[in-house]
Amino acid sequence: MNQIAIGPYAAGGDWLVLHGEGIAAPFKRADYQPVFSVGEEAAEEIHLSLEGEPDLLAAGIGALENIRQQNLLYQQTGFPAPHCLRFQLTPGGPYYFSLLRTLELAAGPESPETRLTGSLRLTLHFTRPNHYDGEPVELPLTGHSVTNVLGGVDLVNHTDFHSGHGNSVLIRPEDFATDLPAPLRLELVNTMESGLLHDVLTGIYHHPESPPESLFFYYGVDFYGGSLLTTTEAINGGFTRVSWSETDWQPLGYWYLTSDAVEKLAGLWYRPMLRFFNLPAYADLDLQIKVQVGTNVLWEGEGAYVDPDFGYVLFPPIQIPPNQLLNEVIPHHVNLVLYGLHETAAAYTLDFDCLTLLPLAPGANFLAFYDLNPQARLLDENFLGLQAARFTAGGSEIVAYIRQGEPLTLFPGHYHRLVIALTDQDDAMDPDRTANLRLYYRPRKRML
Repeated sequence: MNQIAIGPYAAGGDWLVLHGEGIAAPFKRADYQPVFSVGEEAAEEIHLSLEGEPDLLAAGIGALENIRQQNLLYQQTGFPAPHCLRFQLTPGGPYYFSLLRTLELAAGPESPETRLTGSLRLTLHFTRPNHYDGEPVELPLTGHSVTNVLGGVDLVNHTDFHSGHGNSVLIRPEDFATDLPAPLRLELVNTMESGLLHDVLTGIYHHPESPPESLFFYYGVDFYGGSLLTTTEAINGGFTRVSWSETDWQPLGYWYLTSDAVEKLAGLWYRPMLRFFNLPAYADLDLQIKVQVGTNVLWEGEGAYVDPDFGYVLFPPIQIPPNQLLNEVIPHHVNLVLYGLHETAAAYTLDFDCLTLLPLAPGANFLAFYDLNPQARLLDENFLGLQAARFTAGGSEIVAYIRQGEPLTLFPGHYHRLVIALTDQDDAMDPDRTANLRLYYRPRKRML
């Protein structure tokens, strides 16, 4: 081990070297032997040797006690940065970090006597996550019309046949290296010249094979039922209109998922998201999606209320295909059947142009209570489990979102597609809204 250090994980953090390169008196060396753990945390010890005059030894103890107190304050939100152990295996090699959960300092029973003779043995008792994380590395991203781009990919708030219209990015397995699922850092800039960025919905799909964009987006032309109306203002050039009068649940039509699509969807979870071309003008409208083969229902979700002030509706998560299969042969095709319900005895009309299957493996929603102006950015740091917003590129930060969902991670050896949907201050999902996306990951290891 070339170096072991401890300190706050923050810009310009002051690291205290406990072992190896850069060590300073009174610290002499450290003995660290990782402990095997099957849980999400590991409880470990580092044995420290200190040498020097009593005043110098006292200063070393004071430095460690200060770190211990700062770590305790951080757990109580009283200190701005978490504390880490930092490891470097070889000179000039990368650093690996382990966030400290708890930290205690103990001296051996002989310490009162040995301090007078210039030596001291201390033990750091600590708990940490059962992994080590490397330094952040920017990921090359492939968008709808660009390939392997560093420095950010421009997104448009929908995907269709037009060049440059894309709201997802592909990450290839050869572009990152990690032993365990690796945490992502997401940086999303609101590049819209006017209008505020409100909620941000994200989802990641991962699979050993590269997923096509078409797996996640289904358009008016793909819907069996209602009428297709063409217009350049709709996503993919057209929207579906369905009408019905009955006051009980009624099937309105369906999207057909081929056997190949069902196989690639791989039994993962998705959140169907339906964008309306025209706002529904009803206060008693509910929609529901069922997974069917013909009239046989394999799975049905709960109904979702259609808020007349929202330009979209989010359905409960759905697994496609439902439940696990033997996977001895290709899975059967399925239909995603759309049902509608209203209480008023009148003809209701619904216009929609795109169903998105937002992946949830994993996924996260950022619900705004402070909208982002043009050039402001959302930062989601999954290594620390924190997120914030900045209103200028190098400006101050503030918490502007409620985060829902799991940490965004990359799985080793898999292709990943990250899908993003954006809403504005009017709760509309403007298909022409734009943003710029950068992603970073940290290699994660179980063993150093």
